[in-house]
Amino acid sequence: MKSEILNDNPLAGVLRDLSSINEIRNHEIYCPIAKVRGLMSPLHASDDMKLKTMIVSIDLYDQELSALLYNHCRFPELESQNITVSWKDFLEGMSYLDRQVMLWGLFAATYKTLDPQTISCPYCSNEITDTIHANDLLQDDSLVQWEHSDPFTEYTFPIEYVIESETSAIDKVVFHTQLSNISRHIELLGIIPSEKLRQNYEKSNSLFSSTEELTSVTTKFEIVYKDPEKESFVTDNLRQIHMLIQTQVTLDVSEDVLEKFDDHFNKYVPRFYKKYECSTCKRDFTYNVNLELSFFRRFLRGRYNM
Repeated sequence: MKSEILNDNPLAGVLRDLSSINEIRNHEIYCPIAKVRGLMSPLHASDDMKLKTMIVSIDLYDQELSALLYNHCRFPELESQNITVSWKDFLEGMSYLDRQVMLWGLFAATYKTLDPQTISCPYCSNEITDTIHANDLLQDDSLVQWEHSDPFTEYTFPIEYVIESETSAIDKVVFHTQLSNISRHIELLGIIPSEKLRQNYEKSNSLFSSTEELTSVTTKFEIVYKDPEKESFVTDNLRQIHMLIQTQVTLDVSEDVLEKFDDHFNKYVPRFYKKYECSTCKRDFTYNVNLELSFFRRFLRGRYNM
């Protein structure tokens, strides 16, 4: 009876028509680490409050943004196999790098273009103003597909720091590193005080200091002793790893491990940029875009005329 009333209601036809318009605006994405295709739908008016919450609540930012992306994404290939992606599946099975691609898809579906950009040639300082389309930011080398046979959630890259001291009982410290999934990022943010996150952001425009960066990619922290009879210490507890890195790992070691991690994994970081030829010096250059920053600037301009 209820379905008959709905079918006779003129509003039902209007809703279907509006829904079809939204579907036309859906933007296809490919998540290269999880190796799955998706469709991102545009933001709705009801998402306004969620976006404002993210801006003012640093401690909730990551979780709220991830929830927004999850709610605006479908995975048609998985749906055709009767596979439902739950919130838990999404958090644990999607890499943090894939989340950047999803944000690009959400931006493209909702806004299509960035705010007008003033772009300086790095060779002669000639300036141009351009309104960049979201699709123009995705180049042939922007996304690199995960190449290992093991999924990223099972692949680890051990980085050793050898203790060069005859008096130390420790032979080496091993950082078992891995590309972070969304869940780990959110869990790590949950153990850092809001004030510390705010200070990090004000100082470096990032929520993470080097301590948190190293913690986010270290799934196991291992201490190997020189005495073969002594069992190694190993922990995969996130709080313990964060505490050990924060209090016992020196800055130079942290920087060295992160550099080796970047050397191994950096090719998978999505690159959003547009190519230009300078009209003055005729040299080619690229203009890189921070998509997350551009997304919120575009939202603020549309909402508050900023």
